[in-house]
Amino acid sequence: GGAGAGAGGVDVRNFRGETPLLVAARLFRGSVALQLVEAMADPGATDFSGEAPEAFDLDGLLLEAERDVQASRRSEQERTLAAVAAARRAREEAEWRGGGLFGARPRG
Repeated sequence: GGAGAGAGGVDVRNFRGETPLLVAARLFRGSVALQLVEAMADPGATDFSGEAPEAFDLDGLLLEAERDVQASRRSEQERTLAAVAAARRAREEAEWRGGGLFGARPRG
Protein backbone atom coordinates (compact mmCIF):
# COMPACT_ATOMS: atom_id res chain seq x y z
CA GLY A 1 0.00 0.00 0.00
CA GLY A 2 0.96 3.62 -0.40
CA ALA A 3 -0.94 6.85 -0.78
CA GLY A 4 -2.39 5.65 -4.09
CA ALA A 5 -3.19 2.07 -3.12
CA GLY A 6 -6.63 0.68 -2.49
CA ALA A 7 -9.95 0.50 -4.23
CA GLY A 8 -10.28 3.33 -6.71
CA GLY A 9 -6.74 4.61 -6.03
CA VAL A 10 -4.10 5.31 -8.64
CA ASP A 11 -2.48 1.93 -7.99
CA VAL A 12 -5.63 -0.17 -8.45
CA ARG A 13 -4.89 -3.34 -10.45
CA ASN A 14 -6.61 -5.15 -13.29
CA PHE A 15 -6.89 -8.95 -13.64
CA ARG A 16 -3.22 -9.15 -14.77
CA GLY A 17 -2.02 -7.12 -11.80
CA GLU A 18 -1.29 -4.07 -13.98
CA THR A 19 -1.60 -0.61 -12.49
CA PRO A 20 -2.80 2.34 -14.60
CA LEU A 21 0.79 3.65 -14.62
CA LEU A 22 2.14 0.38 -16.01
CA VAL A 23 -0.49 0.37 -18.75
CA ALA A 24 0.20 4.04 -19.59
CA ALA A 25 3.95 3.36 -19.78
CA ARG A 26 3.44 0.24 -21.89
CA LEU A 27 1.25 2.21 -24.34
CA PHE A 28 3.61 5.22 -24.36
CA ARG A 29 0.94 7.57 -22.99
CA GLY A 30 3.28 10.10 -21.44
CA SER A 31 0.71 12.71 -20.43
CA VAL A 32 -1.36 10.06 -18.64
CA ALA A 33 1.75 8.63 -16.97
CA LEU A 34 2.77 12.13 -15.85
CA GLN A 35 -0.64 12.76 -14.29
CA LEU A 36 -0.51 9.39 -12.51
CA VAL A 37 2.98 10.04 -11.13
CA GLU A 38 1.85 13.49 -9.96
CA ALA A 39 -1.05 11.71 -8.20
CA MET A 40 1.56 9.55 -6.39
CA ALA A 41 1.28 6.34 -8.44
CA ASP A 42 4.01 3.86 -7.56
CA PRO A 43 6.48 3.53 -10.47
CA GLY A 44 7.94 0.39 -8.89
CA ALA A 45 4.65 -1.51 -8.66
CA THR A 46 4.96 -4.75 -10.63
CA ASP A 47 2.27 -6.78 -12.36
CA PHE A 48 1.83 -10.52 -11.75
CA SER A 49 4.65 -11.30 -14.23
CA GLY A 50 7.08 -8.92 -12.46
CA GLU A 51 7.00 -6.09 -15.01
CA ALA A 52 7.08 -2.51 -13.69
CA PRO A 53 6.52 0.89 -15.38
CA GLU A 54 10.24 1.58 -14.96
CA ALA A 55 10.95 -1.19 -17.51
CA PHE A 56 9.43 0.98 -20.25
CA ASP A 57 11.80 3.98 -19.93
CA LEU A 58 9.34 5.75 -17.66
CA ASP A 59 11.81 8.58 -16.99
CA GLY A 60 12.16 9.34 -20.71
CA LEU A 61 8.42 9.13 -21.20
CA LEU A 62 7.79 11.53 -18.32
CA LEU A 63 10.42 14.00 -19.57
CA GLU A 64 8.83 13.99 -23.02
CA ALA A 65 5.38 14.54 -21.52
CA GLU A 66 6.66 17.42 -19.38
CA ARG A 67 8.21 19.07 -22.45
CA ASP A 68 4.86 18.72 -24.25
CA VAL A 69 3.04 20.33 -21.31
CA GLN A 70 5.53 23.22 -21.21
CA ALA A 71 5.28 23.76 -24.98
CA SER A 72 1.50 23.79 -24.73
CA ARG A 73 1.63 26.38 -21.94
CA ARG A 74 4.02 28.57 -23.94
CA SER A 75 1.76 28.32 -26.97
CA GLU A 76 -1.28 29.32 -24.89
CA GLN A 77 0.64 32.27 -23.41
CA GLU A 78 1.72 33.39 -26.87
CA ARG A 79 -1.90 33.24 -28.12
CA THR A 80 -3.08 35.24 -25.11
CA LEU A 81 -0.39 37.90 -25.59
CA ALA A 82 -1.20 38.15 -29.30
CA ALA A 83 -4.92 38.57 -28.52
CA VAL A 84 -4.17 41.29 -25.94
CA ALA A 85 -1.91 43.12 -28.39
CA ALA A 86 -4.52 42.90 -31.17
CA ALA A 87 -7.24 44.22 -28.85
CA ARG A 88 -5.00 47.09 -27.74
CA ARG A 89 -4.21 48.02 -31.36
CA ALA A 90 -7.88 47.88 -32.32
CA ARG A 91 -8.82 50.10 -29.36
CA GLU A 92 -6.09 52.62 -30.15
CA GLU A 93 -7.09 52.74 -33.82
CA ALA A 94 -10.75 53.18 -32.89
CA GLU A 95 -9.86 55.98 -30.49
CA TRP A 96 -7.77 57.71 -33.14
CA ARG A 97 -10.41 57.44 -35.89
CA GLY A 98 -13.27 58.30 -33.56
CA GLY A 99 -11.70 61.35 -32.04
CA GLY A 100 -10.64 59.79 -28.75
CA LEU A 101 -12.67 58.40 -25.90
CA PHE A 102 -14.70 61.57 -25.33
CA GLY A 103 -15.14 62.75 -28.91
CA ALA A 104 -12.13 65.10 -29.05
CA ARG A 105 -9.25 64.17 -31.32
CA PRO A 106 -6.06 63.70 -29.28
CA ARG A 107 -3.77 66.71 -29.35
CA GLY A 108 -0.22 66.40 -30.28
